[in-house]
Amino acid sequence: MKTLLNTQTKFLTLMLIALIGLSSCKKLEQEEPVQGDAKIRVVNTIVGSTPQDIYQNDTKISTSAIAYGQNTAYLTIKGGVSSTISLKNEGTQVVSASTIASPYADVSYTLFYYSNANGSGAFAGFADENSVVPAGKARVRFMNLGAVLINNVNISVVGGGSLINGLAYGYLSAYNNIDANTSLNVSVIGTTDATVIPGAQFEAGKIY
Repeated sequence: MKTLLNTQTKFLTLMLIALIGLSSCKKLEQEEPVQGDAKIRVVNTIVGSTPQDIYQNDTKISTSAIAYGQNTAYLTIKGGVSSTISLKNEGTQVVSASTIASPYADVSYTLFYYSNANGSGAFAGFADENSVVPAGKARVRFMNLGAVLINNVNISVVGGGSLINGLAYGYLSAYNNIDANTSLNVSVIGTTDATVIPGAQFEAGKIY
């Protein structure tokens, strides 16, 4: 029994060494990115900021500049390639924020222009959800871009239960389905700071 186990162990060890040798000699195959159109929309969240033009590399892709509180419609960009997405002060070449992006073709993204902890302009973004929303529901998710907030944020249904707990600065929540026309309460943990998002903001079948 002992001899058999030793023999098997040696055999398996030799096989493992052989497989490692073969795998190290084999060239790794990398998938070629699929090129095509992608979509982005940009939201300006910086109070008092100069309206911003949107560029992919050196090409202006926005038709009009976006001021604080505004967002673009979906803009078509090149997908499947690495490029620089940047915001520039309206009518100038002064860059407010930029990021290197490699968007997938046929995917839609939302980018937020916000002020980071150092007070500089920055981007935060994610791919958008496009699946069907259940009847009578709205779908929501939140990103905490409050650089001046020391504490995390809770989000709950007004008159109901908790929706999102302890959302930290720079983090994105998962999607949640809520009843249409449901008001949400956003509060800063450990403080009395709170605000209510009216239910009229959330329409059935929409994603926010």
